[in-house]
Amino acid sequence: MRQGASGGHDVRITTYMYMYINNNLTHWCGLYNYKCKLHDLNQTTINYICCVFRLQGYRVSSDGVIETDEQFLKRMTGIVRFYAAIIQTSLPNAANPHGLKHGWAWLARVLNKDPHPSITATVLYDFLEIAGCALMKKYGKQFQKLLFALCKEYIHKIKQVTPTSEQGPLSRLTQFLERCIAEGRIPPPKGILTSEFWRSTHGLVSTDENF
Repeated sequence: MRQGASGGHDVRITTYMYMYINNNLTHWCGLYNYKCKLHDLNQTTINYICCVFRLQGYRVSSDGVIETDEQFLKRMTGIVRFYAAIIQTSLPNAANPHGLKHGWAWLARVLNKDPHPSITATVLYDFLEIAGCALMKKYGKQFQKLLFALCKEYIHKIKQVTPTSEQGPLSRLTQFLERCIAEGRIPPPKGILTSEFWRSTHGLVSTDENF
């Protein structure tokens, strides 16, 4: 793939992917923790509630049906894992315009917000499982301090807002953090592509200037 004056086609593609992910990913923090029976409300109130959930990232159909928390969480999980992969990926002849520093900034924003039951623990686990190894290599002790603060302080905030019946994601995150802190490392994610893969792959990256 040829790198042009604007940074190359691969940079533009990465930027487009980041814009899509960012538009979805930034919504879930600080979600409203309520739902109600829409058929019991007047139309003005229904429209307002649907608007609120749209702003928080939920999908709302044209007839006012709001996706369930399970559907929302599954979608956010996929987006977070994709984002975590994107920020640590580099292609030949181009630097990633949305690299690890953006992942660090996103993680910091999450930890500066009040947690949401199930969702916060789940996306933190998914993000750290995919991007944690790369962040650890780049930021070293600084990242270890962040993990320690997450394990010793922020976990308690999540626990305070999480019902007993929804402790599964929190337990998984806690065990993951404790293991990583004890070992002083985060294992690389399964299936990660190394630089050798890109050097040995032919025809995968287009050289067409009009791509």
